[in-house]
Amino acid sequence: MKKNIQILAVTPQIAKNGNQYHKIETSAGTMSCFEEAVVTKLKYALGKPEVCVDVVEKGSFTNIREFYGQKDLKVQEPETKGDEAIKQRPQPPTPPFNTNKQTTMYTSYAKDVFIALINKETEQLDEKTVISKMNDAVTLVKIARDAF
Repeated sequence: MKKNIQILAVTPQIAKNGNQYHKIETSAGTMSCFEEAVVTKLKYALGKPEVCVDVVEKGSFTNIREFYGQKDLKVQEPETKGDEAIKQRPQPPTPPFNTNKQTTMYTSYAKDVFIALINKETEQLDEKTVISKMNDAVTLVKIARDAF
């Protein structure tokens, strides 16, 4: 059946029988594709406007068998209205937790511990002592992080 979809991600996979295929994240949900020539065209369409493909559904699997190119205006889209259209269209997968936010958070904690360690000192500190105190602060934050 012809279907207009947007390609969001193309990921190589290996089936249980050892055959290679590609998992395709689309605006209509997750699909698979076993034809390498079709996968090449799908990769080219990655992130671009909707394209027309031939989709075959077998049980719980949805396979892309052919790539037709640009969106086909003759293809009937399911009729939906308002919020129902948003609910029915699958959302792209959520990316893994942003580790940059974690790094920023731990850096902030280390800075706070470092300031507390420095404020305890009443005398002028040399560069070697300051670096040592910063290393101590980072070590303390790592120990606390690993404890949770």
